[in-house]
Amino acid sequence: MLTLDNWTRVRRDFPCTDARVFLNTGTLGPVATPVMERYLSSIRQWNAMGPGSPDVYLGWRSRVETARATLATAFGCHPESLSLFGNVTDAINVVLVGLRLPQDARIVTTDEEHGALVGPLTQLAQRGITVDVVPFGQGGPELVARLAAAMDQAPTTLLALSHMSCETGAVFDAGALAGEAHRRGALVMLDGAQTPGQMPLALDAWGIDFYPFNGHKWMGAPAGSGGLYLAPVAADRVAITYTGDSAGSSGGDPADGRRFEYGTRNWPAWVAWGDVVAYRASLPGDPDARQRELAALLRGALAEVPGVAVRSPEPAGGIVTVSVDGLAGDRVYQQLLAAGVVGRRVLRPHLDGVRFSVAYFNNEDDVARARAAVAEVAARR
Repeated sequence: MLTLDNWTRVRRDFPCTDARVFLNTGTLGPVATPVMERYLSSIRQWNAMGPGSPDVYLGWRSRVETARATLATAFGCHPESLSLFGNVTDAINVVLVGLRLPQDARIVTTDEEHGALVGPLTQLAQRGITVDVVPFGQGGPELVARLAAAMDQAPTTLLALSHMSCETGAVFDAGALAGEAHRRGALVMLDGAQTPGQMPLALDAWGIDFYPFNGHKWMGAPAGSGGLYLAPVAADRVAITYTGDSAGSSGGDPADGRRFEYGTRNWPAWVAWGDVVAYRASLPGDPDARQRELAALLRGALAEVPGVAVRSPEPAGGIVTVSVDGLAGDRVYQQLLAAGVVGRRVLRPHLDGVRFSVAYFNNEDDVARARAAVAEVAARR
């Protein structure tokens, strides 16, 4: 049984829960009030002191290095393996463009990828690079087996796919996939947009080559918090394609992720990302476990509603996706929004429904209200 009373104080740190049932952290997560207040204070301080003053600018840059080290500890890697960007899309492009893939290259991906990966892969396909697609399905060992079989069909240069499906929350063993890929001579890039803040990361231990990630979804960092992990053994495979001022901060070390960072940046946002790690550590319990428990509660409640099909496996995080018989997902989404339940539309050839992202600041009442709203929509179909 969930012990939700311990989380009441935490819920007050998220004003988005006051007016509506907010179940869309998987798109863009809210920042906890204590972190937001410190971030806004930092922005005001940054501005008041004159951000262009050398001592101010370099001081904030030093604070970013502290935040980088904090994130590295949380993600199970070394600080020099992390390159910080504004979002996952930046990081994906750094890898796919920087690999300078030849025209005979072959990439294997899945049918549940976000546009941040689909767009760059489409561009590569237009250049003549082969991009093959396999079903993501329910993730797990079955997906690893499908990807291994796809690699056996033809020489494969790169696996590029989400670690956790942004559509259903399905996930798989990253270490197992890395082993299958490396035995066949392929590199692995996993899109980690959905994983930080939903499950523990062990980037070095998994053995994957590249891992784009962000903090402005489930972790609750300010918008503009993204990054890229480059395994030391694979970092020199990625060439610098965009460069400029500050690109030399790595000292030329090909294994130092900072070599991809350049130009003017919003240092306070990345410093706040480090503050998020401290905030999560202060919570009254494990936020990842709480999300899984609440998501499982919602999944079970929705499975009992006539006409509703649950499309997500047993939650590995906070994502629960459903479809309603006879109704387009957009209609369901719009009716839920009108009822004060904020989810996200899911539209794929094999899936037309609504995704709910259940975060640790949600509660049992949110689950009940979401279930009641879906039941009403289904009853009117």
